[in-house]
Amino acid sequence: MFGLEIKQQRDVALWKRHIHSLEEFLHLEHYASVAETVCMSERLERARGKLLAVPSPAYLDHVRGRVGADPLGPCCEARSEYGATESSSRRVAVA
Repeated sequence: MFGLEIKQQRDVALWKRHIHSLEEFLHLEHYASVAETVCMSERLERARGKLLAVPSPAYLDHVRGRVGADPLGPCCEARSEYGATESSSRRVAVA
């Protein structure tokens, strides 16, 4: 498998996480007015559309010529400057 196909798989996983997060936010009753104000339902629909588009061969054509994913690199984790593994939800800013 090449870098673009790996990127495609990781992008599918990314959009699934985005959708899950948006759905969870929309189920929080005490944030209903905020969800409406920032158009969360529309964002969820756009994310679902992206999830449908990413697995297609056309997506690979779209990202061809760009940097793919490192097949040996971490999939769902980011490395800090000290080599420690951090959860992807906690990004480490390196100066």
